[in-house]
Amino acid sequence: MPIFPRAYRRGVTLIEVIVAVSILAVVMTGVLMALFANAELMQMDREYVVAANLARQKLAEIKSSPFFNGNLQINGVASAPGDTIFARYNRVTTDDPAVTVGNPFPSRGDRFLPYIWQASRVFVAGDFIVPVTINAQGFWYEATTVSAMPGQTGGSQPVFPMVEGATVVDNNITWTCRRNVLTPPAGQTQCGTVIFPALLAGGADALREDQLTLNFGLDVNGDGTLTAADQLDLDGNSALDTASKNGNYVILPVVVRVQWRSYGGDLKTYNLHTILTR
Repeated sequence: MPIFPRAYRRGVTLIEVIVAVSILAVVMTGVLMALFANAELMQMDREYVVAANLARQKLAEIKSSPFFNGNLQINGVASAPGDTIFARYNRVTTDDPAVTVGNPFPSRGDRFLPYIWQASRVFVAGDFIVPVTINAQGFWYEATTVSAMPGQTGGSQPVFPMVEGATVVDNNITWTCRRNVLTPPAGQTQCGTVIFPALLAGGADALREDQLTLNFGLDVNGDGTLTAADQLDLDGNSALDTASKNGNYVILPVVVRVQWRSYGGDLKTYNLHTILTR
């Protein structure tokens, strides 16, 4: 005989089911939000590490260039007059050094990451490019093999593959398809910029002592603020002036900046500051 009368033996009511389901939904929503937030943080951390590594790689490349005229031996030949760090990486092409035995790598310019493909352009292993017309998928292409030095593109752009890991040979460079390493800021195609204290005017980029802007974060005069008054004696003559120091600098402040749109859509910036000397 049942212990309890039939009237007291019942199932779960509809209201109880609804309440239980509602509680479970709230709990699962919180769990899913935490998982998504964690995934976003992991992606943002990965982007920051990538940006920092690529900035350091660029700075190492800059440091390997001739600091001033004729001071670097490459293939047993002194670097040519005018072949300097500033000439290779400033914002204009009018002072670009020519490709020679002593300089197998021409001007790299101030923008990078990725470079934009050009005919008969020299690249090195590890460089990233995008096609002249960027594909909708946003793939980048890494120079993974350079069969002869200097590595140089062909006369016409190859058909770049649209599958990650696929390759294409472009003269003596093998490009490997990569997903976009970083997403450039809105309206831009490149993430990286090399910055000097220079004034761009009249088609020329002039390295000047009065252009040590806030980009460099140096409180030179020690007044506790960062202003246009913070200047450096770039040519070592114990005086400050507004003359161009393109050919006679003895110290060279440099900022390698990487900017990108993060996984969350925000604009992120990584700055690597240094002062190069002879």
